[in-house]
Amino acid sequence: MYKSQRELYLDYIKLVALFFVAWAHFVSVGTFAPSVPYVLSMPENISERFSDALIYSLPIIPQTQHSLWKLESFLYNGIEIQLGMVGVVLFFFITGFLCTDSQKKYNVGEVDNVLKLNLFTHRLLNFWPTVFFTLIISSFVLVILFKINLNFLFFSNFVFTATFLNVFIPSLDFLHIQNYTPIVFWGGVNWFLNVLVFFFFISTYLFSRYSVKGVLICFLFLYFLLLLPKIAWPNQFTNKFAYYAPFCGIILTGSFARLTEQLKFNLSKLILSLLIFSLMLGLFKLRDYLNNSFDTYSNLSTYLFSFVIVVFFKLLDTYKKKWLLIFYPLVSSLAKLFLPFYLLHVIVGLPLLSLIYNYLKIPTLSIIISICLVLVISSIVYKFSNLIENSYSYKRFTSFLS
Repeated sequence: MYKSQRELYLDYIKLVALFFVAWAHFVSVGTFAPSVPYVLSMPENISERFSDALIYSLPIIPQTQHSLWKLESFLYNGIEIQLGMVGVVLFFFITGFLCTDSQKKYNVGEVDNVLKLNLFTHRLLNFWPTVFFTLIISSFVLVILFKINLNFLFFSNFVFTATFLNVFIPSLDFLHIQNYTPIVFWGGVNWFLNVLVFFFFISTYLFSRYSVKGVLICFLFLYFLLLLPKIAWPNQFTNKFAYYAPFCGIILTGSFARLTEQLKFNLSKLILSLLIFSLMLGLFKLRDYLNNSFDTYSNLSTYLFSFVIVVFFKLLDTYKKKWLLIFYPLVSSLAKLFLPFYLLHVIVGLPLLSLIYNYLKIPTLSIIISICLVLVISSIVYKFSNLIENSYSYKRFTSFLS
């Protein structure tokens, strides 16, 4: 039996998002980036245990060896679109779209603090096993590839990351420890998970009932967070929350789309939709103005391109559903792997690409094999996570916490 019509086309969008982030790192980063901290960098930072340390420096595959990079170069130079950013936008949008469902039961009656805590805890525990397994794998790769000591700071960072405390507390460098560099367990993609956890927190406690009014209030709160370190209280705490704010705006836009999905299209809905979109885009524009950011999240073309993808699959689902059903079993299986794949594809995938390319010397085949291997590892993580989530002990544990 297939899922509902809404879930069907969203799985296709998840798969597109997975493909885009894979392209961004395996092709674009692997071709252009000079270094990715704690993942791949210049040879002097690589463990001496490897006899041929040069293969772990970036770029992995010189652009003269393949032409795949020309696609994103064309999109970026032509319409200022980076595929990895579109992939993240799509997944954040879908997250906002779907998380309204988990909050439906709070739309009636009184919502007390116990119910709010139950909802927040339930959301975190749903993906905690995946986070834990990917963290173990990432830590193992860091210890093998890099000269990282298994000391108090390492294990403290591990605990902070595994318990999501790092979402709300600055990294351990706030202790002003000499010669200490914070551990980046997921090679620069940890921010993605932090945004999700932070959004679940504010959406649970700021507006426990999803409504258009609640979405607007939350947008105002995000603007407050973004401005707070600039106008009143500049420190590591407020800077961290200000960083999350624009990305939470994308998730909120997805929540708004879910709330208004069944409403008839009219002038009021159009005006409200444009207002929500403007508020989301305004968060990134204000962030760029305040922090001199240079990525393409603030570009209108990023969201128009994402919107076209969403509408395309929605129309297929509405008018040509049988086309989507043909590939749905495979698409559904791969779409489930987005989170473990995202958390592993940089810190595990790029070293794999480096090793495979060093052996094969065939760029396209090396990229395909590397992505497939990370998908296999992600599938194993997903299966183990499911075993944990469905176990009697874990269910008892989650019931006790929530």
